[in-house]
Amino acid sequence: MKTLLSVLHLNLMKTHLSVLHLMKTLLLVLFILFAFCASAETVDRIIAKVGSEVITQSDVAQDTAQRKAFYTQKYGKQRGLEEFNKFQKDALNEMILMRVLNEQIIKEGLELTEREITEEYQQRLRQSGINEKQLIEKLGDNGVTLRDFKESIKKEIERTRFIQKKISPLIAISDFDLQKEYEKNIKSYEVYTKLRFIEVFLTIDKFENADQMNSKAQQMQQKLKAGQNISALVKEYSSGAFAAQGGDSGLVDADQLRPEIQSVLSSLSPGQISQILPIQNGLFIFKLIAKSDPRPLPFNEVANQIRSQFSEKMIEDELKKYLTVIKDQTYVEIMQ
Repeated sequence: MKTLLSVLHLNLMKTHLSVLHLMKTLLLVLFILFAFCASAETVDRIIAKVGSEVITQSDVAQDTAQRKAFYTQKYGKQRGLEEFNKFQKDALNEMILMRVLNEQIIKEGLELTEREITEEYQQRLRQSGINEKQLIEKLGDNGVTLRDFKESIKKEIERTRFIQKKISPLIAISDFDLQKEYEKNIKSYEVYTKLRFIEVFLTIDKFENADQMNSKAQQMQQKLKAGQNISALVKEYSSGAFAAQGGDSGLVDADQLRPEIQSVLSSLSPGQISQILPIQNGLFIFKLIAKSDPRPLPFNEVANQIRSQFSEKMIEDELKKYLTVIKDQTYVEIMQ
């Protein structure tokens, strides 16, 4: 009898321990789930509600990365970062307006098909002069995936379609408006008649293949950015007019240069290096050393440029007004 009681007691102890172990395991699982949910809630905390859609913290992070890549790809690094910084100051409101715009794009039937996105992507890749692997590496440097990049192309074209259909018809620009804009910002239309720069012009005939040429261009661009002297490399690899001088043009008259080269150099500040610029069978890189003797271009020479810039500004302003009116008619809640 004593032995039986001892066995029963032992079994009860084991059962009790099993229950305790089970309870501890359940508590651990619940704790992990709670921690995971809390972490997910922190990462994806809802920032705003727009109609039936929500904007989360991770949406803001993803959109910010996409915008940065888009602006730098569209405008170049310097202006691209300026445009991106403008966006960041009012990022949440801009995202709300973009949600409103997306709803309007769907409503108007202006969405791109997968085929259209692929065709546009392939065209841009060809124009860039780099292959897909190099593009992915560049995007990765900015924390952006290829999928994000394709999504930004989709958004850009859909936005353009919407503007052409709904916004452009609301805008009228007169010659008087352009003249006033010219006089107001005349310093923006100055050109420098004397320029000194470093020119790198790589052509495919000096390399085994395009990948080697692209790799050498990137190496030389990085050395220029680091302030290194690449005179020896230019003499060895460049086919430019100033290759024998290590790429140094000396002080030259801007009028002697090709218009497209003038345009690139005029967009740079002294010490600044251009992007790698693809042309047929070759690549250009420039570093501006100095520019002097400024003079304003005549109005008739810059009228089209002014029209384009002025039109772009008016479109942005009109689009924002248009979307704000729709936003005010939509349920929007900002979470604190």
